[in-house]
Amino acid sequence: MTRGKNGMRRTTTRARATAAGALALTAAVLAGCSFGDPGIDPDDVDAARVAALADDPFVAGWKVVPAKANHFRSVNVAAYRAHVTTTEDRTQDAWASSVEFVADLRAAGWEVRHVACYLSDDTTSLYLATEITATTVDDGVTAIMQARVNDRRTTATAAVPFHTEDTDPWGLTAPEGEFCIDQDVPPTTSSPSAGAPVDLTTVDPT
Repeated sequence: MTRGKNGMRRTTTRARATAAGALALTAAVLAGCSFGDPGIDPDDVDAARVAALADDPFVAGWKVVPAKANHFRSVNVAAYRAHVTTTEDRTQDAWASSVEFVADLRAAGWEVRHVACYLSDDTTSLYLATEITATTVDDGVTAIMQARVNDRRTTATAAVPFHTEDTDPWGLTAPEGEFCIDQDVPPTTSSPSAGAPVDLTTVDPT
């Protein structure tokens, strides 16, 4: 800033340019937030689907998260699927907890689609965790679950398709052969699993 002959402050050319640049940057940021995907509002179908999922005996008591639109976000996501989720403390070792979880899951009518078994290394063979993907069908709609079980806790989320999606959008095929969790004893090497969805809750624009 400089002063004129009358003692009043006068903005220099450089200051004006800086101010103009800052204003343009602010406008760009606001535009990015305001003009992202407008989102798709959920409807009664979404509410009915998550209500049916919440009635499944295996997920009884889990937190219910209704579907919602992704309004005015710069992220290219049209909506968030309705889902149920839980985090439960465990008192057994990771292998015993995983075997119990999968057995209960199957007994409740869920179809296990993918399993990954993780060990610390192939020397100590310390069993660390199991990742499980499973599906179940209710009234023609396929719900999907992803869970991680270790010796401290189980974290799991089960989701239903958004009303704009196919009733089975997951693209999972029938399992072939036994999984690593189906052995009588923990495996001696890690066994990663492929093909499971990365994010159960987001819906991409179509």
